[in-house]
Amino acid sequence: MNGALLEISENICCKDSIITVPIWRVLAVIRRQPMTVSAIADYLGLKRQSVQATVNQMKKKNLITLKVNPNHKKSFLIALSTIGQEKMEEIYTYQKKVTEVFVKDLDLSSSELIQVTDFMNI
Repeated sequence: MNGALLEISENICCKDSIITVPIWRVLAVIRRQPMTVSAIADYLGLKRQSVQATVNQMKKKNLITLKVNPNHKKSFLIALSTIGQEKMEEIYTYQKKVTEVFVKDLDLSSSELIQVTDFMNI
């Protein structure tokens, strides 16, 4: 299932002039709260330098804003810009349709699916 989702995300991204798969992943991580590059890298299991390169691309595309981090003077918090929020909404709408296809025969409500997903992320 993960392979199929990755293939779908690559197909979506190849049709979008702004979003790439790495950008999509970072957008998904910071959609709920701003995070540092290091925190994003830890969450995704990637090297900090790789995430920094993606964040630099996102900044050029105006998808993010940098916010002052009260816990660290040199490590900014990465947050969605207005454009980033709009792109995230587009992605979310598509993800919702794709998820419905994958889970249509599982006999789970949306809230039950979220609970299963949360449990798997622990």
